[in-house]
Amino acid sequence: MEADPPKAFAVRFLTAYANGDHDTCLALFEAALHASDEQYVSSVCALLADVAGIYRLALKR
Repeated sequence: MEADPPKAFAVRFLTAYANGDHDTCLALFEAALHASDEQYVSSVCALLADVAGIYRLALKR
């Protein structure tokens, strides 16, 4: 995961959110926001892709 920081962001954000840790969610998002433009966009895209994947799996149930 260290080789793919946007993926790490997405996994950590989703884990924090699932655990109700909204302070960590906010801290992670703020860190992404203050990163380079490319890093921010890549991180948010990774998060959206993971959320879409979870949603797709949920629809199959």
